[in-house]
Amino acid sequence: MSTLSVTVTAQNAWNVIRFNFQTIVRLGMILLALMVIGEILGAIGENSMAGTQNMAMAGVLGLIGLVLLIGTIAAYIPFSVNVHLFTLAVGAGRAPEDLPMFRWRKIEWLYLLWVIILGICFAIIFMIVAFIVGGIFGFGMAAGGGTGGLGMAAIMTAAMIFILLFPLYYLASRLSFLFVEIAQGMKPDIGASWKQTAPGHFKIFLTYLLISLPFLAATIVLAIIVALLPVLVLQIVIGVLVAFINFIWTACLLAGMALCYQHEVPAA
Repeated sequence: MSTLSVTVTAQNAWNVIRFNFQTIVRLGMILLALMVIGEILGAIGENSMAGTQNMAMAGVLGLIGLVLLIGTIAAYIPFSVNVHLFTLAVGAGRAPEDLPMFRWRKIEWLYLLWVIILGICFAIIFMIVAFIVGGIFGFGMAAGGGTGGLGMAAIMTAAMIFILLFPLYYLASRLSFLFVEIAQGMKPDIGASWKQTAPGHFKIFLTYLLISLPFLAATIVLAIIVALLPVLVLQIVIGVLVAFINFIWTACLLAGMALCYQHEVPAA
């Protein structure tokens, strides 16, 4: 039976980022800058396109968004590898090596490959779940008639999809050690990750969930503020805050993955 402490591990993940904040920002400077730019352009684009049918503007914004997406992915992979390695060193009481801000080796390509593979698989599962749940609840409420029924159907569908996505989050937690091992230069092995997470599978899942809760709550609050006060300047400011929150959220999750791996795999 795993003795992994959910609260202690989550706290340690937050502390790794908090006490090494400058180093983490240096390692993720490119990623953070791209996330901020994306949020700002998104706010500007949403306001400029509101109530218009400017196809040229939509095309330009779409192209810029695609370039930003590619750049963000290219920056995210080496950042993830670096945070894993940095956290493993801190967790083992070693002095972290001087990691470069950006590099692409076989390790980063493998990391990207498995992000794409699992991302596609999860996306397919999500679409199937959304289609089935949406079809069942949409049809049932539409049969009842009335716009109120349709609105309630949309709410129920969204709630059901969110609930049914929890198994996906759990599945992702069971495969998370795969990425920590890739970051260390090991051969990718989904089966090994599944076995390694088996003893403390539920605690690992809860640890990732606990790490995410404060950031998720902050994101929801900011989204509500933007919805209530759709002012461009405020949207830009909040967009920058959201980018920063998502960056720290990502770093904490990556640190949490490394710490859980270190606890569950004694040789790590």
